[in-house]
Amino acid sequence: AVVVGRMGKMLFEESVPGTRYMYFDFPDNAIDIESLKNITNNLSRYERVFVFYGSFKSFFIQRPTFSNMSGEEMELQGFEKEKYRYAFEPSLEEVDIFFETEIFASLLEQLLQESRLAKLAYRILLLQSAMQHIEQFSNEMTMRSRVLRHRTINKKQLDANIGILMRGR
Repeated sequence: AVVVGRMGKMLFEESVPGTRYMYFDFPDNAIDIESLKNITNNLSRYERVFVFYGSFKSFFIQRPTFSNMSGEEMELQGFEKEKYRYAFEPSLEEVDIFFETEIFASLLEQLLQESRLAKLAYRILLLQSAMQHIEQFSNEMTMRSRVLRHRTINKKQLDANIGILMRGR
């Protein structure tokens, strides 16, 4: 198994503890060409590679998805665990490495970009929610400020009226 990214590492270790795997760190905010080359060089020697990732459907929907790197996508709900006992199968024959590597790198980059898009969409939702809470808090503070200002004005008027009444005696 090959795991890319810290979140993937955490999820893999939680779901199959004690399983050996190769790990590649990969940034969330940009596609690092050197990291992509390292991952591609490592995975290009395998005949079949299944990639599991979060797929962006909309701002509100990101679905766990896997791809067999042929471009065919299927949601994990239809994935049968017993059908595939491995995620990577070593290739026994050498093929045209240049073209295979280039195609593989392009597909992998596309999947990483899609996963990154899903993460960014989720972050935007969180920021939007935070903005709504800030606006609500700001409105509450504005209302409290007005109430305090009115109380202060009322107290000054009461003090002035009491002063007038005290002079009249």
